[in-house]
Amino acid sequence: NWVISQRTDVDNVRNSGNIIFSPLNKSEFNNLNIKGDYNGGNGTITLNTVLNKGGDKDQQLSDKVLIKGNVTGETVLKVVPQGNGDNTASAPGNIFSSRDGISLVQVGGDAADNAFKLDREYISTGTKSPYQYRLFTYRGGQVDQQSNFLGDKPVNVDFRLQTAYLDSSGNVVPGVDPDYNNSNNENG
Repeated sequence: NWVISQRTDVDNVRNSGNIIFSPLNKSEFNNLNIKGDYNGGNGTITLNTVLNKGGDKDQQLSDKVLIKGNVTGETVLKVVPQGNGDNTASAPGNIFSSRDGISLVQVGGDAADNAFKLDREYISTGTKSPYQYRLFTYRGGQVDQQSNFLGDKPVNVDFRLQTAYLDSSGNVVPGVDPDYNNSNNENG
């Protein structure tokens, strides 16, 4: 296990084990800054994240993996949730937007859509929570550069948590299930 307890800068990383961001408090988070390439040799990364609305950079309260080079292989992300959750969907027309949510991993080079995946279908703030945070991948022109944590290099691939649910047809829809309150109303 490699435990990260402060901002860490490295050249290249091959992860065939566990990278764990040590728990801090709700206002302090760390970055793993990789100047070169990252090889996800079926390893895991555990991050601390406040499940909130996200969006603006200063509202994306999470440990982050920032890779200036390319990504190969696959890595499982384990998110340790904090907070009460909120609907991240703010784009009109009920569409996914790269500006919404919380960025966990940003890549300046290239990465496959499945290079990072959650350890479960979605992250939640609890069993009765309407907020299901799923991992989405944005690339190229889809990426919101205002959410760039890489600094001097543009983000080419952004892996973000966003609230979404499965509708009755099994489609992934941004936001929160509008039927949640009806199906979970304890008063009847």
